[in-house]
Amino acid sequence: MVEYKEINASLSCMGYGYTVAAVINGVDVGVKGGQSEAMRLFSVIHPMLQEATPDMRSRLFVLKPGKNSLQLDFKKTGGPTDRLTFELYMLGQDEPFLSFVTADASGTYEKTFIL
Repeated sequence: MVEYKEINASLSCMGYGYTVAAVINGVDVGVKGGQSEAMRLFSVIHPMLQEATPDMRSRLFVLKPGKNSLQLDFKKTGGPTDRLTFELYMLGQDEPFLSFVTADASGTYEKTFIL
């Protein structure tokens, strides 16, 4: 298990043809959809917290050891072949620990994950 202060993950969202909202542990992390998006996520007490801007602190420092929650709300705005891909990776890992892919017109995906 990683140390609490060192939790560091990467979020990837391929949201062409979709509007998307991603909420992790009750915080909207700023994913909008309509494009390819990637960002780093950190633990709520990560050492880089003090160096981050207030906006970054509120959106990116959201992970915690143990139980975490994800809620994705999505709506298709593009064509019939568009699909939404959302993945979370731990730093240094090649495979995502959480992956969601859909071509549905709209919906909500909820997942609890343990770090």
